[in-house]
Amino acid sequence: MKQLPLNSRHWVMVALASAILMIGALQAAKMLKKDDPTPQPTSGTDQSLPLNTLDDAPPPMPGMTGLSGGGQSPTDPPLEFDVPPVDPGIPVDPVAKKEEPRLPTVWVTEVGAKAYSEPGFNMPVLRELGQWEELLIVEFSKENWDHVQDLQGQQFWIQKKIVTSIRPRNLSQPSVAEKKVMDFYTQVAHREHSDAYVHLSPEWKRELSFDEFVTGYSHVDSLRSEIVNVLELGPDRYQVDVAMEAIEEGSPVDYLGIYTVEKVDGKWYLTSGSLNKQARGF
Repeated sequence: MKQLPLNSRHWVMVALASAILMIGALQAAKMLKKDDPTPQPTSGTDQSLPLNTLDDAPPPMPGMTGLSGGGQSPTDPPLEFDVPPVDPGIPVDPVAKKEEPRLPTVWVTEVGAKAYSEPGFNMPVLRELGQWEELLIVEFSKENWDHVQDLQGQQFWIQKKIVTSIRPRNLSQPSVAEKKVMDFYTQVAHREHSDAYVHLSPEWKRELSFDEFVTGYSHVDSLRSEIVNVLELGPDRYQVDVAMEAIEEGSPVDYLGIYTVEKVDGKWYLTSGSLNKQARGF
């Protein structure tokens, strides 16, 4: 074999040593790879993806739900939430019910008045009524009987003449002026306008025609009235103040009525009066 020059043999030894060092480095790298738990990308994997990419999308975090409006891609499907079932008995968008019209109020004027199961003295008596007991009119009758109910809801029939739609200030002995105002408002409440108009003095009638009088009460559904004050102005002359709640087209309106009651040519009349609307308390 031909001997290589010295310098050539030197380079061969250098190359062999380098190969041995490279093999050792590769073996050391393999040992380190076995000890490292970090998963390495496989061949063909896009090196631009993060190393912790999951196959399934992660669950939404706070701030990623549709409630906050942030962090959710516009291409993602809308998030779903558990909504409690709606009770079919309760409307989803309830509309305020209109308050039922209040029944007209009357008071019993006589002691020992009877409540009957049906109109007629031969009908069974359900109970005895107390004087100035408050009742509610279920149905006005054009005859001599009214269909009423008490404040507990029991319904029965009573004689029309034993009740009044206005309570006096003096329950034990109403004055003549109170009785005149009571007769007037009882007939107004029963829509007996011609009889009520008779209680006005001739002078007041000249100022207020019957048609104007009827028109003034045409929009009133019912009245609940109480005499709150009686003031003597002079001989046979009184001021009578009446607090009333009028139901006008289904809505309650409060008034204070001030009337002058006096004796004219031997007869008692309402000679003047005014109604002033009052602010309702809350």
